[in-house]
Amino acid sequence: MHEEEYAAPRTFKDSLGPSVNVVLAEITQDFKRKTADAPEPRPELPGEATVGPATDGVCEKHARPLELFCSTDRVCVCARCAETDHGTHSTVPIEREWTLRCSQLKMEVLEVKQSILDRQRKVEEVKQRVELSRRDAEKELGEGLQVLAAVLRSVEKCQVELRGVIEGKQRTAEKRAEGLVGELEQEIGELKRRNAELKQLLRTQDRAHVLQSFPSQHTPLCSRHWPDVIVHTDLCVGTVRSVLSPLEEDFREKLRELTDAEFKKVQQYADDVTLDPITAHVNLTVSEDGKEVRYHKQKQNLPDNPERFDLAM
Repeated sequence: MHEEEYAAPRTFKDSLGPSVNVVLAEITQDFKRKTADAPEPRPELPGEATVGPATDGVCEKHARPLELFCSTDRVCVCARCAETDHGTHSTVPIEREWTLRCSQLKMEVLEVKQSILDRQRKVEEVKQRVELSRRDAEKELGEGLQVLAAVLRSVEKCQVELRGVIEGKQRTAEKRAEGLVGELEQEIGELKRRNAELKQLLRTQDRAHVLQSFPSQHTPLCSRHWPDVIVHTDLCVGTVRSVLSPLEEDFREKLRELTDAEFKKVQQYADDVTLDPITAHVNLTVSEDGKEVRYHKQKQNLPDNPERFDLAM
């Protein structure tokens, strides 16, 4: 009987062989390659919530990804559309246009936020100046009433007139201030709504929607230039003097005191100006340094000049 050769059965470990290591190595290399080729995630914008991957949509006509943005028609298109229907248009990658629009949106959010702060500060300024105006009016009214209380009953009419003029000016100032405050608060409300809408656009991941909506959102800010709006507080300068003028003989001394006080108040609005002798009225003579002027009853014989004033105050 021939002795038969016996081969021991191969175990599971032996059956795997070296090919397993080769396959694992290929899988590892493929994973590393895909990881390296994957685009880096876009940095999250301020106030933007992460709601999932960005979706630009698919072209309904060619069933291709919308990878480009047509600046001419302001729509997102695929590569085939860019070659056919939009072949003569200006197209850019969506990612580039998206980055640009996001930068513009962020800048506009900052501008709106700053505008809100500026208007809030203006509201406080208006309220403070109205309060100063009210105090000055009360002080002026008190001084005028004290003067009139010391005279005969014949000046009672002057008291009524004085009160009416000063309070009328204050009512006018307060009404104007209320209108300014109301307008400022309305603009603040509109700017806050605008800010919320812009932030909502920043949070969305639908880039096609943002790019198509952005032009309608990019509207000019409020038109009034608020830093130029001034609420004056010295509303009553000269009021008491004008009311007491008919009684000048009786109040000459007091009128001189009031005039001096008014002059000190007016001096805070003084400015350095230079007068032009070429445009001065023919009854006026301007000094060489242009800082002083003299009035003459007789008209001077001066060259004709179309820019010369024809009225001397």
